[in-house]
Amino acid sequence: MEFGPWLKIYRRDKLKYDLKTVSKLTGVDASTISRIENQKTQATLDTVIRICDGLEIDFTYLIRELMGTKEIPTVDYFRPQNEIRFPTIDYFDLDRFLDRFRQSSDWGCHFLAQWITQVAANQAKEDGLASPPPITDTDIAHMLTKSSVHEFRLHYPAEHLFAEDIFRIFQNGGVLIFADVGNYVREIRRARNTTLANLQKSTERSTSVLSRVETGALERIKLDDVLAVNEQLSGQNEILGMFWAAAQGHVDSQGVIKIGDWIVRAYDLTILFVTLCRWLYVQNRNETNWVREISDELAANQ
Repeated sequence: MEFGPWLKIYRRDKLKYDLKTVSKLTGVDASTISRIENQKTQATLDTVIRICDGLEIDFTYLIRELMGTKEIPTVDYFRPQNEIRFPTIDYFDLDRFLDRFRQSSDWGCHFLAQWITQVAANQAKEDGLASPPPITDTDIAHMLTKSSVHEFRLHYPAEHLFAEDIFRIFQNGGVLIFADVGNYVREIRRARNTTLANLQKSTERSTSVLSRVETGALERIKLDDVLAVNEQLSGQNEILGMFWAAAQGHVDSQGVIKIGDWIVRAYDLTILFVTLCRWLYVQNRNETNWVREISDELAANQ
């Protein structure tokens, strides 16, 4: 069943809510909800998450409703069955990072500068190059405010991360961003020797839509597109769970943070923080001391 018609039935028949009430609870404009319900537009995954959060609709319940009687495991299903868990930066660490950045952008820029300098030096050493100059707090501020006089960027290490890496992070409750999930989808598709053209045929989605899914273009990812890709590539519906976790993290990172006279989206900070953690993961596959060090630093003086 399509999300829009389902939402209309759920809203009117079960909740007995009008559009104005749903809009107030979810923060989604009433006209947008109406268009979704009447299939005038498809809901993005971000909008679906906001609606479900506001109406207290569980992920597993929603997917079971949309997919009929098909059994859908909860996100907890993917957690390790034994007590030994792989240390990773989780959503609690992310919340502490954002909270500390809100309290002091000077601390936040210094924290990021130190760790990104370490990543850059490690990567230069691995590539046989001289260590680059240290990243400064000002570099971080310019990057976050997208200053035109500064071109430093920390790119997501897609070429160094494999599907099993992303699944391992997800399985152990680590923070996910849409770049992670897109990378996972791309790696799974390639592992199955499935071209975009073949996936296009089986999902009845255009290659541009599938490319957006694989690159994590949040604002344009539709729930129906995720469901179609999940059905073709997911063995245990883990793709659905990953997209949901990433979308939830996006919703939880709403708002802005001041850096001097500049305003920065909290989610931009989330992306930078998680991208840094991915580089640290790639450079330290055989040990996890960096996870404890970051967690301890975030907890200090709280």
